Amino acid sequence: MVGVPGNAWGVAESADGEWLFTALNHDLAVLRAGAAGPRLVDQLPLAGDPAGIALSHDGRHLLVADDAGATVIDAAQAETNASGAILGSLTAPGGRGAAEVAITPDDRLAFVSLELSNTVAVFSLADALARGFVAGDYLGEIALGQAPVGLAVSPDGHWLYATSETAPAGAGIPAGDGSLSVVDISRAGPRSPGRLIATVDAGCSPVRVASSSDGRTIWVTARGSNALLAYTAGLLVPGSPGALIARVPVGSEPVGVALVDGDRRVGRRRLQPFGAWRCRQSRARRRCRRTRSQARPAGLSGGGRVPARHRARGSGNPHPRQQLRLGTARSRRSR
Repeated sequence: MVGVPGNAWGVAESADGEWLFTALNHDLAVLRAGAAGPRLVDQLPLAGDPAGIALSHDGRHLLVADDAGATVIDAAQAETNASGAILGSLTAPGGRGAAEVAITPDDRLAFVSLELSNTVAVFSLADALARGFVAGDYLGEIALGQAPVGLAVSPDGHWLYATSETAPAGAGIPAGDGSLSVVDISRAGPRSPGRLIATVDAGCSPVRVASSSDGRTIWVTARGSNALLAYTAGLLVPGSPGALIARVPVGSEPVGVALVDGDRRVGRRRLQPFGAWRCRQSRARRRCRRTRSQARPAGLSGGGRVPARHRARGSGNPHPRQQLRLGTARSRRSR
């Protein structure tokens, strides 16, 4: 582990495994891996409130969720602290609360969940890098439920999966439950950011989503249900029953999720306790209820071989120094 001067959000690793990047309060922390563990070597100031982070599939660019969109950074320049590392910003007009970032396998499109706008913003990353960052890079938005956060793109680049802590009205999901939405992005472009195909129940407060490497299984952490959910991707379409194939109890308030060992193991990270979440059964419907409580960060755990640590910020000032473990990070928000 290594201390970082701030509240870390997410972590991205370079293709060669030599470099790690994590978003702090207002910086991008650059760490170098070594036999003794990662070592903090630099911090790149960012203008906004950085959160989720993703590395393009060609390994050249970092995208950091930030306010109304994402900041795009040259990864090689960031490693050497060279000037001009920040290339530009992808901005959604009126967008608020950027949380997570996802990129298509061909690095053509970028998606940013806007937690406070209840939408996912869609950008042409390829155009932005080719011609400079302009308003036309923004292709539009996809309306979801309340507090969308988790994002994942299928390995074939055809589908976008997104979680919402509260399902949208009219989705046929019990009041208070969260949702997993499936968006067809195969023809995304100007004035057509994607087509919402299906929205299914994802328990209480789903906050992260991941796809298996073959795209057949979709995993979701349902934080309020204290569960890890698994869905058959091919059945996540309207009218197909039985998409939910597993519901694994994992302890209190799971957040992050990652697949390792060739998808044989699933790791999750736990948030304890940012609020008391309950799923209550009634004859008519199940509701998710949340009651906030003052809380201190508590014990952290991981699943399988995935090292996992996660810390939430409640009220008061953020901790002056956080511990970062390879591949994961503690968060500074409630998501």
